[in-house]
Amino acid sequence: MLAVREERVRIARELHDVVAHTLSVVTFQAGVGRKIGATRPAEALLALQAVEVTGRSALEELRRILGLLRDDDGEAPSLVPAPGVGDLEDLAGTVRAAGIPVSLAVTGDVAALPPAASLTAYRIVQEALTNTIRHAHTARAAVTVSYEPGFVTVSVTL
Repeated sequence: MLAVREERVRIARELHDVVAHTLSVVTFQAGVGRKIGATRPAEALLALQAVEVTGRSALEELRRILGLLRDDDGEAPSLVPAPGVGDLEDLAGTVRAAGIPVSLAVTGDVAALPPAASLTAYRIVQEALTNTIRHAHTARAAVTVSYEPGFVTVSVTL
């Protein structure tokens, strides 16, 4: 029992370190971007890029740490991969089956897309298409996702 407690304390410290460090870096970089945005936009974009990269890295680390804590119930962790951009055709198919025409265009080397970004893009499209089903019953939806290193663009239009 003592070993379990010590491991939980270690994980809590690690979690604290990740969150505290990330929030410090993100807050600093966001402040830099805000202060110099109007006069030095190229540098402000670099600050925003640092915020994005730091945030993504922290999310991945937090998922890893929290995964350690979730194993208490005796269940093996799920080995099913999280959905991503590669699963958008299936998602679009379910919306089409609900009676809404959906066009889908994905460009770029999506295999190189980091898993967290791929999942985020998927969830954005999923939410937009769900809202289309709920609120625009006769609409059509056009989904475009493009990826180039460092940038993902998601567009859903009716």
